[in-house]
Amino acid sequence: MALPPAPAAPARSLPARAPQPPALVDIEACKPRPEDYPRAATRARTTGTTVLRIAIDADGRVGRIDIEKTSGPTREHRLLDAVAVKKFGECAYRPALDEQGRPVAGVLVRSLVWRLEE
Repeated sequence: MALPPAPAAPARSLPARAPQPPALVDIEACKPRPEDYPRAATRARTTGTTVLRIAIDADGRVGRIDIEKTSGPTREHRLLDAVAVKKFGECAYRPALDEQGRPVAGVLVRSLVWRLEE
C-alpha cells in the first residue's frame, strides 16, 4: 500500500520590514555652490533657511517640489528659494520602499541654510 503524499509546506511570506522614506543619493551634489548664490542676494547680504517638500515617484524621479517654508520675505529671499528648488530638482534620489521592499512614491523634506561665507 502506498503512503499518502506528504503535506505541502506552508507558503512562507517574506517578513515585513519597516517602510523606508525616499533618500538623496548624494547630498553634496545638491548643495548650491558659492557661484549659485544670486548676486542680488549677495549684495543685500541675504541669509535664511528654505524648507522644501520633495515628492519622489517610485522610479526615484522628482514629481514636484513645494516650498514648505521660504527663506524670508524679500525678493532676494525668493531668489534663494528658486535656487533651492532648482538644485534639489537636479539631484538623484532613491525611491521610498514599502514593507515588502518594493519601490513606492514618497515625500522627502529637506532644509537648505543660506549663509554668506566671510
